[in-house]
Amino acid sequence: LTGGVFVYGARQAPLSAQAQIAYVSLSGGLLMASSGVLLVGPITDAKCVAHAWLFHVGFASAVGGIFALVSALRTISKLSKTLKDAKVAPSLLLLKVLCFISASTLLLLLW
Repeated sequence: LTGGVFVYGARQAPLSAQAQIAYVSLSGGLLMASSGVLLVGPITDAKCVAHAWLFHVGFASAVGGIFALVSALRTISKLSKTLKDAKVAPSLLLLKVLCFISASTLLLLLW
């Protein structure tokens, strides 16, 4: 969702999600898809580890991006009820995605 209109009663407030976060989420999906390529041919230890890393980091960035977009839309919809100017900083959303990716990386490092 990159744009839309939030209707609350008789009021309408425009919504816009951060395009950078959508790109991060799509990139995570591509990382998950590319991890399947490593399973073609003979399976080695290096391929197995690379598959786990690509899949988990891709999943964390895809899901983290979706959660960040939902969080941004929730913040905008809360602020639109009071008719305030609703803006969400992209750096705050990227920080939320970074938390998901760092948790996945920490899990993989301990594994």
